[in-house]
Amino acid sequence: SDLFPANNHPQLYYFMGWILSQSKKYEAIYWFETAISHFMEYRKITQTGEPHAYELENWLDLFKVLFEQDYTKKMEQIMIEYATTIDTYVQKKEIRMIHVLAAYYIKTNQLKRAENMYSILLDPSVPKDAEMEYQIQNNSLILYSRMAKFDELHDLLKRNLTICQSMVNIPGVNQKTKQNLFCSNMLQYDYIYHDMQERQNLCQSLVETYFPVSPHIKNHIHEKNRRIHIGYVSADILHHAVSNFILPILENHTKQFHVVLFMNRYYEKMMANPENLSIREKCTIVNIENMNTEDAVKTIREHQIDILLDLHGYTEYNRLDVFAQNPAPIQVSYLGFPNTVGSSNILQYRITDAIADPPSSKQWWAEERIRLKGGFLLYKCIAMQRPIAPNRRYHPWIIFGAMNRESKNSPETLECWRQILELAPHTKLLIKLSTTEDDEIHIEKYKKVLNVKEDRFIFAKYGTTEEYFYLYSCIDILLDCFPYSGTTTTCNALFNSVPVVTMQHPDLHSHNVSASILHHIGLPELITSCPDQYVDVAVKLSQDTKRLFEYRDQGLIHRKFNAWMQPKRFMEDYESALTDIMQK
Repeated sequence: SDLFPANNHPQLYYFMGWILSQSKKYEAIYWFETAISHFMEYRKITQTGEPHAYELENWLDLFKVLFEQDYTKKMEQIMIEYATTIDTYVQKKEIRMIHVLAAYYIKTNQLKRAENMYSILLDPSVPKDAEMEYQIQNNSLILYSRMAKFDELHDLLKRNLTICQSMVNIPGVNQKTKQNLFCSNMLQYDYIYHDMQERQNLCQSLVETYFPVSPHIKNHIHEKNRRIHIGYVSADILHHAVSNFILPILENHTKQFHVVLFMNRYYEKMMANPENLSIREKCTIVNIENMNTEDAVKTIREHQIDILLDLHGYTEYNRLDVFAQNPAPIQVSYLGFPNTVGSSNILQYRITDAIADPPSSKQWWAEERIRLKGGFLLYKCIAMQRPIAPNRRYHPWIIFGAMNRESKNSPETLECWRQILELAPHTKLLIKLSTTEDDEIHIEKYKKVLNVKEDRFIFAKYGTTEEYFYLYSCIDILLDCFPYSGTTTTCNALFNSVPVVTMQHPDLHSHNVSASILHHIGLPELITSCPDQYVDVAVKLSQDTKRLFEYRDQGLIHRKFNAWMQPKRFMEDYESALTDIMQK
């Protein structure tokens, strides 16, 4: 303590950052960063190069805030500036630092770096407590999914199923950690063809174990002339694929409804950005990002919500802990997750349609399905005002496009693509890569599995939003994936008048979202029912230049898509369904 003036101890800056990180994240970053410079000064003054006792805590809490706020570029800048210091922690096998770095590399799709971190984390000789062990198991499953290692994914799901069943009563492990591992496990099923009974058993035995349920306590009477109070809970209102579907709904709710938006992320951006003025005028906006379960439930109850909609399911930043406490009398699943949460005591209804979920479907849902007549999606592109014109840079080749992330490109999908490329030698395949580096992980796999000459591939690196949409100008036909079909990707293609070939399934919602969109906009000829038909339709369409010209160059698909995705038509259907739920 004699080395510093009384007001200049490094840990004081860290403590200030930690206090602010509980509520004011952006201000906390300033104090954590300031602390770093003082911790580095401490290393020089002591002349040992050894870190201060609180230095590691400062690093971990800074990275936690940056990670949670999606400030990945800021995190990257800091990691470059202090690369030597951070590498020292890795060399010393400081497990908490390695764990944070591994999670960051997964989030930013730096998969080889992530895999290198996990070679240390998964080493049984490296000591770690049960809490860390479960967090590592959770993130390793996500890593293998991002790497599209489908063979390992089946085994990992079985392993994690055993872990989920065994960790229920293990002491010393945070409930949030247990919930995260369970949620990650539930997320992976839609990427593979799986035993639906196994998933149902898992839901029925464990959902309410990890999200203990309390019944709704009536706190208001819905008077006859009172507007229906609708609440939306989400972290994905802004800067997310879901934004394309929820923002147009929020903008177009009628005066019949009082709408409250409970934001679990990006509240400050919502309130500050002029582009969101129409949402702020329409909705009451409430920040629940840093609220614990009890406070979030209390806040929702104070707004006397009649119908509360969950836009997450098991996806990141979900608040199933809140829904399990039933703060509203009616709770509805919508948009963000393509499967059942698995407990009617948490969510009672699910908004869908008869193509995505046929009445004959054998898929198990705990929620009662409410089928909208005109399709369950309303899309408004948040990044583009008008479709991009076709670009014939690869003429005379016909270009198939694969624009979904690698974790959706299942072995069954790739086998169909292999056959299509073999039967249509006049075509190339443009593949959008999801990795920010280490592209060869996926490139080599595509070359090996698809088995065509290298000049038949066009690999598009991960880029900006503008670069992403430019790719649609180069594509003649988009090839959908399965069993987890595209949603935003499909809508982006159709908005730009690119035809999408998809395959429907009798029993899987995640398989059928593209089919639902194509059916409702009037393009049933692009919907197939089996792999052979999928291949046949794609090949024949690639040979039908007249139809492609009509679809693409004359803008037929964009016109059909735009005509159907009209707020007035959709909102009448959607709000009628919500009113019917209230009456029930």
